[in-house]
Parts: sequence; C-alpha cells; structure tokens
Amino acid sequence: THPGLKKEWESNNLQFLGGVGIETYHVWSRSPLAKFEDLKGKRFNAPGAALQWVRNTGAVGVDGGLPTYYTNVQTGVTDGALSFYTGIIGFRLHEVAPHVAEVDIGAMFGGGVAMTLDKFRKLPKEVQDAIVQAGKGYMPALVKETNARIESSKKAMIDAGAKIVKFSDADRLRWAQSLPDIAGEWVKASEARGFPARAVLKAYMDEIRAGGGKPARDWAQ
Repeated sequence: THPGLKKEWESNNLQFLGGVGIETYHVWSRSPLAKFEDLKGKRFNAPGAALQWVRNTGAVGVDGGLPTYYTNVQTGVTDGALSFYTGIIGFRLHEVAPHVAEVDIGAMFGGGVAMTLDKFRKLPKEVQDAIVQAGKGYMPALVKETNARIESSKKAMIDAGAKIVKFSDADRLRWAQSLPDIAGEWVKASEARGFPARAVLKAYMDEIRAGGGKPARDWAQ
C-alpha cells in the first residue's frame, strides 16, 4: 500500500502479491547468556544485515549463513549465532551451542512472492483479482505455519538438552539503546539513491505499533 514500495516493485517489473516474514531472532551460544553484559567479548555468526544488531554491544559479529554456524562454533571460530528457531533446527546448532537466550530481537521482512508485472497486466481482470486475493491469504497462512513450526522446533531443542532463558525487558532495552542509529544510516544511504526511506521507515514503525508491537526503540525518531 505504500507508494514508495509499490513503485520499487513495479520498477523491477514485479507485481507484489504477498510478504515473506522471518520470525523473531534469538541468540544461541556455547556458554550461558543471562544478561546484556554477557555479550561482551563473544563472537557471533549472523547474516550480513543482522550483524548490525551487535554493533556497540561488546560482541563481535562474524558474517555467515546457517550452514556455516555448526562448524564455526564446533571449531571455536565463533561462540554462537543470532538466528531463529525454525532456521536453527535443521542445522542442529543447538547441539554445540545449547544455551538459547530468548532476546526477541524482532522479526524480519524477508521479501515477498511476486509475478512478472507484464504478464499480470495481460491477464483478465477477474484473474488478476483472484491472484491478488490469493496473495493476501498467503501472508496470514505463512504466519500460522511458522508459529506452529517455532513451537515444535523449540520442543525438539529442549528434548535434546538445550537450555532456554528469557532476557529481561531491562536487558533488551539496554541492548536496543546501545546500538548506533542503524536506521538513520539506512535512511541516509537510501535517500541518496532517491528512495523515500524516511517515509517508509515511519510507516513501518507506525504499522508495528498498530499491530500491537512495542518496539524497544523508535527508529523513526
């Protein structure tokens, strides 16, 4: 619905149909993490964009993907990883990093399902409407399926001996406040390329709050 995002999809000859979300991130580690200070000196794997989440925390981010985490922890290259339950379960990281700190860093918008815009526009109106409606149904269906898989993944890890602790609200707030203005950096870089990033960021934060989310930090400010 946002004109800036709609324009970006369409400029790439794509008709957006449905969003793809990745569930909230936590931390897997070899040793227990019970509070914010426990991050200091630790090395954590994360994909490129997520490395932003450990800046200024005292931890060191190491770029990597899910298939690399197990070996990296096993060989001592890293102390753990920032990831999500349904991603970790398939790669069994909890076997070598059995301590899970539920930090609830936040969910990530991973992209979306789309079709070629040229082809979409050639379809009869009733077919276009049906495809758009199917796309709208895809998102809540994906959320429902993901939530079910989170619970089953978490149970499997606990059964395998993983120990899960929940970060306190105070420690989550300290983590959020320690970070540099990563959203502001993104806005500056994106606006330099002509993208209406500030308006998109504000809309994003507004939608999170409208949906019942309570961000630890208002990145639009």
